[in-house]
Amino acid sequence: MPLINLIHEQRIAIRKEQSQRRTMLFGLLASGVVGIGTWGGLFLQTDALRVEKRSKEQQLEKMEPIMQAIEASQSQYNILHPRLTTLQDAASATKRWARVLDHVSNNMPEGVWLTAIRCSQGSEQEPVVVEVQGLGPTQEKISEFILRIQGTSDIEAVNLRYTQGEMLNEERAIKFEVSGNIAGTAKPLETVSEDKKSS
Repeated sequence: MPLINLIHEQRIAIRKEQSQRRTMLFGLLASGVVGIGTWGGLFLQTDALRVEKRSKEQQLEKMEPIMQAIEASQSQYNILHPRLTTLQDAASATKRWARVLDHVSNNMPEGVWLTAIRCSQGSEQEPVVVEVQGLGPTQEKISEFILRIQGTSDIEAVNLRYTQGEMLNEERAIKFEVSGNIAGTAKPLETVSEDKKSS
């Protein structure tokens, strides 16, 4: 009997050992499957990233001429921008002077004649000063001319500089000079300093 019990114990030990081997084999197979799955997933992900990278590189190659054209346009814009600004300023000044002269010609009192128009500007921070000289029959007509000049928004701070009696062809006339500032021609100090930095 003791011999039979020993065989039984050996069989239990063998079964236990086989069970452990099976468990280890299943564990090994499971870890292998997990490893292969992980490797396959990484491979597929790497392949997808490679395809995406290739696609982005192709898109970048297609966009390269556009980007070069944008850079060329930007450099041309940087070259032409000061000229464009000068042209816009000149067009604005031309329109302003056209409005001023149109206003003066349409609002000239009867008998008043202009003999000279001068402009001057001390510095860029100061407005352009327009000086108008002319002849009028009476002080009232000259005052009416000044009031009409003040009616335009393009000239501000209109002042009578002087009046002086004068004889013209044996007729008495009054010589006068009126000055005013052209609106919007004085540059703020910050703008002037920025313009000097850019040039």
